[in-house]
Amino acid sequence: MVLFLRRSPKWGPLRASHLRLEGWCRFCGGLVRLQVHHIIPVHVDPALELDPANLITLCENPGHNCHLLKGHLGDWSKWNPDIRALATIPDPNKKPAS
Repeated sequence: MVLFLRRSPKWGPLRASHLRLEGWCRFCGGLVRLQVHHIIPVHVDPALELDPANLITLCENPGHNCHLLKGHLGDWSKWNPDIRALATIPDPNKKPAS
């Protein structure tokens, strides 16, 4: 199984844009060591690499690496198709509506 494919030249700008919009771990609310995770991995469906609906922010904090543990179910060769439903932490910088 191939786990790494060459990224599109558009990946870097899309990643940066995604982190500006969703700059926190959607699973734990962490604000550091953030990764833009592909819900359906690029090696499974390369057509989804640049699809914003296929992206979610997860952290790689030591001790609770949400990217590995939740996004990849503890094994980099796996993926969690339900991560969007499970990772529901809202933007910590957004004030609740009153």
